[in-house]
Amino acid sequence: GMDRLTASRSGSASASPWPPAAPAPRPRRMDRTEAPEQSAVRGFFVLRTTVRVPKQSGTSSPVIRRLVTGSAVLIAGICALSLLAAAVGPYRIPFGHTAGAVAHWLGLADGAATRPEQAIIETIRLPRIVLALGAGAALAIAGAVLQGLFRNPMADPGIIGVSAGGALGAVVAIASGAAAAFSLALPAMAFAGAAAALALVYAIAAAGGRFSMATLLLAGVAVSSFLGAIVSAVIVFTNEQQAQREMIFWLAGGLDSTGWEDVRIALPVIAAGTAVA
Repeated sequence: GMDRLTASRSGSASASPWPPAAPAPRPRRMDRTEAPEQSAVRGFFVLRTTVRVPKQSGTSSPVIRRLVTGSAVLIAGICALSLLAAAVGPYRIPFGHTAGAVAHWLGLADGAATRPEQAIIETIRLPRIVLALGAGAALAIAGAVLQGLFRNPMADPGIIGVSAGGALGAVVAIASGAAAAFSLALPAMAFAGAAAALALVYAIAAAGGRFSMATLLLAGVAVSSFLGAIVSAVIVFTNEQQAQREMIFWLAGGLDSTGWEDVRIALPVIAAGTAVA
């Protein structure tokens, strides 16, 4: 009898160890405003941070409010500066006449502008303004696309060699006379130069089978400097002063010879690039 009692006690002792294990803690319910804990290893230390996300709903988010407010301010500023650019020039036009001429061009109302003022605004100044707005929008979109593509806020057409490649293609088109012979030669050669420079920089960054963002930026700076030197050499060694003037004005963003034909060429390309992006 004692042997059976001892055996039963030893069996129960082996089945349930003593002292009994503490019960597992119940998982704490996570608040909706609290993000899960994240762990990050820094050297020999483990950092645990808890990020609390404030509740936001609908359009009450500060980000949405700032976006709407900023967009409204920028649109109002663009409209005001566009009217100012249409009024200011060698032949000054009163601001009221300028607003009336623009409204007449849009088909909204008849303004008080005279026929010469209406002709100057519609045929000379409005094409420049529209093309300048389109070019600015294209540059902004190109910068945003490159930053998202390379996942680096420092990536932009000026740093990774795209701008220098386009400038080289443009000055070669002007110096060789191709721009004067064919209206699309200048934008086509500028685009080809920009694409070739981007391909060269990317090939350098991906050399050896491993892509490096630091190498991309360094290669972009080096290629930009090299192509910029070639652009300067082409301008210096060009004998025709008119061609040199066209190069300098093109590099400075001059829109002095812009017409509605240039707008009809550029805007579809900008719209197609924006849709693809």
